[in-house]
Amino acid sequence: MFLFTPNAYAAAYSASDLLGQLDGSNNPVYTQGSMNNGSTTNSIGFNQPYATELDNIYHRFFVADSANCRVLVFNLDSNNNFVDRIADNVLGQADFTSNSCASTPTASSMNLPRGLAFDSANNRLFIADQNNQRVLVFDTLSSTPFFRHIFKDYVTGEMLPVAS
Repeated sequence: MFLFTPNAYAAAYSASDLLGQLDGSNNPVYTQGSMNNGSTTNSIGFNQPYATELDNIYHRFFVADSANCRVLVFNLDSNNNFVDRIADNVLGQADFTSNSCASTPTASSMNLPRGLAFDSANNRLFIADQNNQRVLVFDTLSSTPFFRHIFKDYVTGEMLPVAS
């Protein structure tokens, strides 16, 4: 995933930052394109990132990581810049290293999340869960503005644990 900043001296635009392809010091590697950052499922790589959404009020960035059947959440600073390039929370999986795509859907599972929308007025994240033929709605408010603790699923009303 690239974030673009115009460069007045270049004929084309160059990315100013990057998520998903990092070196051992967590610096961007613009010349690499490996699944899961060349490793197993983790908190820094993607396997088919499909959609993104920005929460510019509570400063979070959401990435639908489709083939890992999850949505990664990155905390941003007050200017909506990345604090780092490592995900802070995960939805759809128990932890950052799991990537099972549930054949039997639950209120906390996903199978190819392909679309995201964020409702900032009501603090809800909508996730199009393609292979489960549904849209999950998560209430993203909790005791901290970065929802480190729980989500409420509107499909069942069940409180869901979120890995952090």
